[in-house]
Amino acid sequence: CLAPLPRAYQCLQRAESLSEETAARAGMPDMVQLAGDAMLGACADIAAGSTAMEMDFGAGLAVITGDIAAASTPAQALDGVRLVMLANTLSLRALEARERAAGLGPLLSRPATAFSPVAVTLDELGAAWDGGRVALALQVGLNGRKFGLCDGVAGMPWGFGELIAHAACTRPVRAGSIVCSGPLATAAGPLAQGRAESARGFSSMQAKRRAEAQEAGQASTGYLQPGDVLRMEMKGSSGASLFGAIEQAVAEAAPWPQ
Repeated sequence: CLAPLPRAYQCLQRAESLSEETAARAGMPDMVQLAGDAMLGACADIAAGSTAMEMDFGAGLAVITGDIAAASTPAQALDGVRLVMLANTLSLRALEARERAAGLGPLLSRPATAFSPVAVTLDELGAAWDGGRVALALQVGLNGRKFGLCDGVAGMPWGFGELIAHAACTRPVRAGSIVCSGPLATAAGPLAQGRAESARGFSSMQAKRRAEAQEAGQASTGYLQPGDVLRMEMKGSSGASLFGAIEQAVAEAAPWPQ
């Protein structure tokens, strides 16, 4: 199936690379521009042209907006949210490190973003729509095993109202724009059987690797490999899937330039 919006006028995401403490001191979120023409369907293969690029996933949420005026407040920006969906932002961590070392933002290191098969209106979320966040857990699985159970409220340091208002600070945000939460933030817990584990897991491999390095001195979790299968889903209070599941297999692809 296709993404709910296969092409977008723009696609923005909260970046997870800048520390939340630094962003809080700056009074604004760190955001990056993603490709608006690289929207993958929920079951599309993840093309891995080189494992040396260190392919990672990023489990989060996204909204599709209506027209939002420049200089809107977060409350005004939130009124412009039309649809909500799941998002999986793919990242090439080795290439991202090279881009940042050169003083560049992430461009080539964000090859594509996948979305859930269904985007829902706010009334379908009901009480779960909580001030620009979704008060439900995002379930993340890798190869049939739990990887994360991420909180849609605590995992978003900045709500969608703040993110959209920041994007609209000096320019309007037009209808059909997508704003992504980025990987939902998780806090690492103590070592468990020699590995850093959060009580609720992680929304990206980079987050887990950082926790491992912090606890044990080095990361032990690898990045995505051909043959891996990734699954993301969010269920409502009734246990029914709200957006349908993102389920993607990692497949070998033509080699990327190094």
